[in-house]
Amino acid sequence: MPVIDAARADAIQVIETLQQRYTPGVKEPDSEFSKEFFKKMTAGIGLPDNFEAEYQSNLLDVKKRMFSRYENPTWFMLVSQFSERIEKALDKQAPDKKRKKILFGTLHTGRINGVAIGTKNPEYYVILLESGLFGFANLLAKGVAQAFPQGEKKSDGSFSISTKMDKVKQNIQADDDIATRLVDLVMAYIVAGDPHAARPYLPKKEYVALISIWRDAMEYFVLAHEYGHAVSGHLEASPATATSEGNEIPSSWKEEFEADYVGLVTTLNILMEDRLSPSLTYAGVEAFFLGLELIERALAVFQGREIREHGTASHPPAMMRREAMRHWLRQGLPEQESKSAIQLADIFQEVIELIWPRLEATLREGQRRGAQIHPMWTNY
Repeated sequence: MPVIDAARADAIQVIETLQQRYTPGVKEPDSEFSKEFFKKMTAGIGLPDNFEAEYQSNLLDVKKRMFSRYENPTWFMLVSQFSERIEKALDKQAPDKKRKKILFGTLHTGRINGVAIGTKNPEYYVILLESGLFGFANLLAKGVAQAFPQGEKKSDGSFSISTKMDKVKQNIQADDDIATRLVDLVMAYIVAGDPHAARPYLPKKEYVALISIWRDAMEYFVLAHEYGHAVSGHLEASPATATSEGNEIPSSWKEEFEADYVGLVTTLNILMEDRLSPSLTYAGVEAFFLGLELIERALAVFQGREIREHGTASHPPAMMRREAMRHWLRQGLPEQESKSAIQLADIFQEVIELIWPRLEATLREGQRRGAQIHPMWTNY
């Protein structure tokens, strides 16, 4: 057997071993699982009637390319597309740099991010993402986007959004559903352990394109950040600590900042290929960190503890990471473009702050009624 085949099989074994460890009793998804997941993912989107049939047909091809037997084929289909674009972008950014190949999968960990894993494998690294992360990003983008009131309608039927904070506040106050849906999302994730346990709803069709832009920015950034660990040399496991099951390499704050930089540049470059300006897309990147902070605050209420504002031994606080990215943005973009991007990101944060009092009250009422956080968050 060629060495590359053995190396690939070893990397796949790492993924499957970790999936079995974090989700006891995990099994290969069957066709019914795929159908149910499809319904959750597409509820409230308004897809054409023939979309599900085409989707099921595409699954046959996807299953042939999947790495782990236990992977969700719908998720794999999506991340494969993201991964291909990220790798092409990295080739352009560093055309002469050789790197190992990446295999990816999911874990049900409650960590709301990804983890890049180093092993003694000569050909591959492994990237694993929290299984609910993309769903959380999608529903967070849906909720935040609709907080922005519509501006003037253009001749092609599209419209601008108002970024004036007084207008945003008025819109949130006038439309109770905006706060309700974000509260429902956080409660679903921390109590049920699944963001898709939130009640599905159709976004206003005028907002669909905007939601997609901010959702994609979040998802590209998370995956590109983990690629950043790989291309920056953070995953070279020491022979004294590496095992056949793989070791999560402890990441220093310096390494996290380096991976954030790669993730930010790669994400903005990919979206600029789609003719999307960083003045619009950057806020989606910061939304990921706002989501981290939102979950941390919610868990602190449920667990009766202080909010962790100083980060951990391996990860800087989200606020510090956002400030670093703003610094890079100011360095890399024209002044007005970076200023516009940061202003929009600030409004994202204010939207969350406006909704927080209601979320906190809902959390405390849930506690009073006996609600408990999902076991996956126990060691968060």
